[in-house]
Formats: sequence, structure tokens, C-alpha cells
Amino acid sequence: MFTVAVNKATHGNAPTIVVGGSLTFQITQSGCPLTVSPLSFHVPAAAADYFVSVRVAGPVSCDWVDFSNDNTIIFIGNAEIRNGSADVRLSVTQNQTGRARSASASVAGQTVVVTQDP
Repeated sequence: MFTVAVNKATHGNAPTIVVGGSLTFQITQSGCPLTVSPLSFHVPAAAADYFVSVRVAGPVSCDWVDFSNDNTIIFIGNAEIRNGSADVRLSVTQNQTGRARSASASVAGQTVVVTQDP
């Protein structure tokens, strides 16, 4: 008999067990059940704050991280490892380029895309 710890990560896991020194068994373990919403925003040129919702389904309190992939999206506070359900507040700077632009952020293993008007 064996016990596999709960997977609190957003991605799957595939640990192996070796029995008797030669029999290898691989266990497939899914990632923590969570949803990220919305995965995209279309926003005006003005600077504003927006929220991305992370919701964990079930009794497990998942660990996840958020960070910006572009300096046109700035998270309020530092990118950090979070736990469980939460709303991530991000601030989009004013678009003064005269053309549409887009940027992305990673939230709980999902890519959130922001497209901004000129």
C-alpha cells in the first residue's frame, strides 16, 4: 500500500513508484482544479485597474503564482505565490502610443491577454 500526497500545483504530476527494486509504476495525478476568468480583456486607452478571478473547486487549497509578462501590465504589489481562491488586481497603464497594443500576464498557470485601444 502507498499514499500519494495531494497535488497542490496547477499542473499535473506523474510520480513513479519502484516495487521490489525492478517493477516501476507511474501514477498520473491531475493538477489542482481551478478556473481563471476572464482570460482576455479589451480595454480603452485610459489607465485603469482590472480583476482576474481565480477559483479553486474542491477541498484542496491550491498554490499558484501571478506575474506580468510585459511592463504595460503592472500587478498591484509584487508577483507572489498565492494559495486558494483569490482575485488578482492588475493595473493597465495609459496607452499613449497612438496604436493598439497587447500584453499578457500569467495567472495560476493560465495566460491572460490584455488588448488596449490607442
